[in-house]
Amino acid sequence: MIVTLQHALNMSKVAGRLTIRLTFDHSVTGLERLNRFTGEVELIKTIRSRKDENMLDVQLEGGTGDLFKWYNGHPWRLRDAQFN
Repeated sequence: MIVTLQHALNMSKVAGRLTIRLTFDHSVTGLERLNRFTGEVELIKTIRSRKDENMLDVQLEGGTGDLFKWYNGHPWRLRDAQFN
């Protein structure tokens, strides 16, 4: 989970918006993000940088966060309510 702590008493979410750069090994070609509004899983492709690594720029409004998972071809596993 990536979270931005950029917030204040009279600051709007938009005023607290930040861009966060994530860098990965060149083998990480994408991430999955859980959309906090729809509950859908979105595939986000990383971009190759000049240093033989992959990167992803994520924009988050102040005081918000997103949940990510490595993209490995396997879907997110949802557990049973009883956690067998």
